[in-house]
Amino acid sequence: MEILSLGKNQIKKLENLDGVAETLEELWISYNQLGSLSGIEKLSNLLVLYASNNKIDKWPEVERLQTLPKLRELNLTNNPIMSKSVRDAPHTTARAHAHAHAH
Repeated sequence: MEILSLGKNQIKKLENLDGVAETLEELWISYNQLGSLSGIEKLSNLLVLYASNNKIDKWPEVERLQTLPKLRELNLTNNPIMSKSVRDAPHTTARAHAHAHAH
């Protein structure tokens, strides 16, 4: 299993992931400054994403995770997006959230 742990590094955006795009299975990026998950789509074998305590505040960023077919564990606690009402979320996001926990 290939794990990339980048917690507590003041990271503002995901980059330079090409080298691990096809092999990475877990990405630990909690306690950073991420406002976007742009680039996450490349990680086609990602199973686990820990991204708590970042700055993600827009639903389209969460919706990027729908492109990850194997994702089964996700932690986005303590991001601004989580304090917004789930009622405000697009239906697709709600479905993706349920799908991620179904496996």
